[in-house]
Amino acid sequence: MDGQVKQTTIKAQTDMAQGLDWNRAGVLAELAGDQELLQELIQLFVDSSTADLGELTEALAQGDCEQAGSAAHSVKGAAASLSIKAIRDAALAVELACHDGKVEVARNRTVPLAGLLERFRETVGR
Repeated sequence: MDGQVKQTTIKAQTDMAQGLDWNRAGVLAELAGDQELLQELIQLFVDSSTADLGELTEALAQGDCEQAGSAAHSVKGAAASLSIKAIRDAALAVELACHDGKVEVARNRTVPLAGLLERFRETVGR
């Protein structure tokens, strides 16, 4: 990818990320500017959060708050590691509902979480 295209891509991702409250620049700084490593971490997050969301949805369909809470906790931690505040907060809301045994509340809170995860995938082009 040439320099101009790379900069345009980074700018587009940064603009789209604002609605996610994602501190992409901060994460990149923590990685000493290593774009390749950031892309690897993003792919790991996309893969793991997709699997966790499936597990969360399935657990809630079965009324299993313990398993659903564990999946939400996983998403929360992974989002926090990439400084994606909106996803972290949405996953925390699901996790807390699960902790309180409120399956229907957790199901309702999963909808915005799924939407944020989709938006992140779109933002990073995955």
